[in-house]
Amino acid sequence: MRHFLFLLSFLVFSGIYAQKSNISEVLVYLQGAEITREAKINLTAGLNNIELKGLSGNIDPNSVQISGLGDAKISYVNLDRDYLSEVEIPASIKPLLDELDEDEFKLEIRRKVLNAYQEERSLLLANKNMLGNQSNLKVPDLVEMANLYRSRLKEIELKNLEISREIKDLQERIQKLRNQLGSWQKLPNSSQNSLAIGLSSSSATSKTITIKYFVYSAGWKPTYDIIASEGSDKIKLVYKATVNQSTGINWDNVSLSFSTGAPMQAGSLPQLYPEYVQILDKNNVNIRGARSFAKAETMEMEEVVMEDMEANYNLAEMSTGNVNTYFKSNAKHSITSYGKPVSVAINEVSLDAKYEYLAIPKVSQEAFLSAKVTGYEAAGLLPGSANMYYQDALTGSSYIDPNSNDEFLQLSLGKDPQISVERKAIKDLSKDGNLISSNKKSYHFSIQVKNNKSRKVNLLLKDQIPVSRNAEVQVVLESSDGAKLDPETGALSWNLDLAPGELKKLTFKYYIKFPKGEKINR
Repeated sequence: MRHFLFLLSFLVFSGIYAQKSNISEVLVYLQGAEITREAKINLTAGLNNIELKGLSGNIDPNSVQISGLGDAKISYVNLDRDYLSEVEIPASIKPLLDELDEDEFKLEIRRKVLNAYQEERSLLLANKNMLGNQSNLKVPDLVEMANLYRSRLKEIELKNLEISREIKDLQERIQKLRNQLGSWQKLPNSSQNSLAIGLSSSSATSKTITIKYFVYSAGWKPTYDIIASEGSDKIKLVYKATVNQSTGINWDNVSLSFSTGAPMQAGSLPQLYPEYVQILDKNNVNIRGARSFAKAETMEMEEVVMEDMEANYNLAEMSTGNVNTYFKSNAKHSITSYGKPVSVAINEVSLDAKYEYLAIPKVSQEAFLSAKVTGYEAAGLLPGSANMYYQDALTGSSYIDPNSNDEFLQLSLGKDPQISVERKAIKDLSKDGNLISSNKKSYHFSIQVKNNKSRKVNLLLKDQIPVSRNAEVQVVLESSDGAKLDPETGALSWNLDLAPGELKKLTFKYYIKFPKGEKINR
């Protein structure tokens, strides 16, 4: 009680009034976030010293803005570290942290006790050896000593086994707790900030002031659900923001908005790349003037918390500025600091789609269902990972890039096992061209596709022939069963309409001609 009265008298006589503030709104950027807080304050006539505690520790000091003052004037604004404030811990996490701390303490105690028993065992054995070397000991004394050592050593060994079992159980339990806690298994070592504001008022009044500031350790990334149905010429795209923040302050029941700006600045469809043929240097196997062409896409998987969302997913209002697009959520959300990312649906659009199957048996002897989507430009999309759903089933994941220069957005909806594809060499004539005197290599391939579905499908089938990069090397396509050839890339394309149960066989032949005495990279 005396401590409370002392604190109260200190605050009154020093003129410092600690005020409570709450986060009301957060504007999340791709990197960083703008926090809006509100505080109800009571001002007296004259100078008022206001202190707001519990602010994030990584605030940009130059970003602090204060509004709602009316006729009150700001005398000073100071942002200081508050090392005594603790990081907010979610109610679901605190019991686990307490249990982890308790079990780690128990484990340390058991290790100390085990060490003490082991030291006692070593001491007993050392004393036994010393006494055993004394020749003046009588037989009854030796028997009594042996019984004593045997009895005590037995107790020690049993205790060692018991404590070792307890240590093993504690270690297993601690590991499970750490796995469950994830990033919370060690509390972040970050202090908070307090904001001191000097306000001069001409009269006693009450106000609700607004404080805005920018924090670095937050952001969002776009993710999508692509939902397609057989027989439809539409595709549903659910636009989601996956939010994470490690500001040290939980965002509880706040209004969320998202900006495509950044003040701080696997399952993909198979593709063909040009395959070049040229003369090899006789002195080594290096290709003269060769270039390496490669493309790889990786997707980092992380555990994401999915919020309960309404069926229509239309939970945000979109607005477009001169540069960035903004989404203001119509619902309130809670994002735990240092917790798992939370996925918030911000928009849903229905887009025109043309479905077709794609097969490139040289790369993968499977058929992929793809959708060519148009009309997506006004949705404010960003590059991001996507979960693909077809006929209410998850078919895989992919990556979409709406910023490409193509006239449509092509999406992979996964593999369809009901369309079989097989590619094989009819006869490998290339072996005939391994002799130095030879100047021609021939190739002949067969492709077989079958539609095992109960409906007609359109299939885009692709293969390729090499592209020459030397004037003295010629690549000649002898036959292709009507394929369309792209001379720049060597790609062969067949557009096939397959009836239910229809089997179609295609072949293509080509040869490579080059000067005698030379070798090519084939």
